Amino acid sequence: MWIFAWPVIVICTLVAGWVAWTQARHPDVEAAAWPERASAGWSRWVTALIWGLAVVVPVGLFAGYLHSWGSVTRFLEESTQALVQSGVVAGSVGLGTMVFVVLAWCAFSAQRVSKAGPVLALGLFLFGMIVPGILMGSAILRLVTDVATTIPVAGELQDGLGALVWGHLARFGALGVLVGGLIAWNEARDAREMRGLDGCGCWRGVWEFVIRSSGGVVLAVGIASGLMSLYEIEATILLIPPGPGSLSHTILAYLHFAKNEQLCAAGVSVFGSGLVLAVAAAVLARASLSRHE
Repeated sequence: MWIFAWPVIVICTLVAGWVAWTQARHPDVEAAAWPERASAGWSRWVTALIWGLAVVVPVGLFAGYLHSWGSVTRFLEESTQALVQSGVVAGSVGLGTMVFVVLAWCAFSAQRVSKAGPVLALGLFLFGMIVPGILMGSAILRLVTDVATTIPVAGELQDGLGALVWGHLARFGALGVLVGGLIAWNEARDAREMRGLDGCGCWRGVWEFVIRSSGGVVLAVGIASGLMSLYEIEATILLIPPGPGSLSHTILAYLHFAKNEQLCAAGVSVFGSGLVLAVAAAVLARASLSRHE
């Protein structure tokens, strides 16, 4: 599959490499400049347009075509197990992405460590995010299967939700690595030098600058990656273990069997709850950024 998809892989590699290289050339700052860079006027309008077309409009369409709001209640009752399973995976991915933020910040803010390693890691994670989910799912499934044949204990990873969580982290962990790098690069030079003079280690720096100063941004990244995990279909279908399906299985079944009422109910429930969480993430991120102003 990967051989025949080589044009897509080449494009994804070039894009991921360009983004990682661009971030590696991030200039050193005299003072924290995160709010100004994060709130450029044109980018806010473009973000609002994309967000509205991708989230708000679909929720409105699903709600408009819904014949009875009782269908939403029936969907929630009939899909409880799929909702719980997908929620567990999404929560795990969100927590894992927040851990990636911390690890990336430690790597990019280290004084005596070459930036080549962290930048390479960022490029690999960006590649996993850009490449189609069906390719990532097939690669991770092959890897897990090969490992399970040689290491019997790894079979539990294949039979449970572990492979799915790792697959989604490979897809969306780039958010954590990228934001961790941005937080490190936007730390004022004098603050970074003072931490070095005070003998402030990595974990103390995490508490002072990442959790206390940018905790809202970290939580927002966790919510965003969790939502992306919740809405992932291609990799999920390949990696989901046998048994009760996830939301991806449920929604695809509605689509293939033309169960439009159930599909609209699922859309209102899933996308509507995601819309609320996205707004909460935006509020958290903005509140955290406002502290630097």
